[in-house]
Amino acid sequence: MNEPWLISFVYGPPNHSNRGFFWEAIEKVGDAFSGGWLCIGDFNHVFSQDDKKGGKPVSNSSKDGPNEVIDKKELIDLQFSGSPYTWSNKREGFANIKERLDRAFANERWRLIFPRAAVHNLPASTSDRSPIVLFTEGEQRYAKKPFKFEEAWTRDKTS
Repeated sequence: MNEPWLISFVYGPPNHSNRGFFWEAIEKVGDAFSGGWLCIGDFNHVFSQDDKKGGKPVSNSSKDGPNEVIDKKELIDLQFSGSPYTWSNKREGFANIKERLDRAFANERWRLIFPRAAVHNLPASTSDRSPIVLFTEGEQRYAKKPFKFEEAWTRDKTS
């Protein structure tokens, strides 16, 4: 398919006071563009209890700002592979909290343009965040090469 599409890279505000403006802006972008649209990044929002481990329970209703915008714009949460959480407070034991804050949403038109698109959550290294990677042609899977033993190695006197 050769048609225009839009990608929005987002960083949701970490403080609650600015989140209403953020979700209004997301909705306005969706209203302004009628083609395929992908919205990807750090939403700084936990959409359901399944996206959180530890800490206080998630108290979202389907009628609050973020979920309402997602429903109204008919955005589809792209499935992911890798870690289910993209943020951790890095504490030990019962104090540890993990959340899925980073994700990709697309409308149906974008999914038709990129039907094999996939998201992979990479492991966190030194940061409290796990990067996410978008593959538009499906996740690249690299098969491990089988180990092959060469008899000539047994005649090598260097080791």
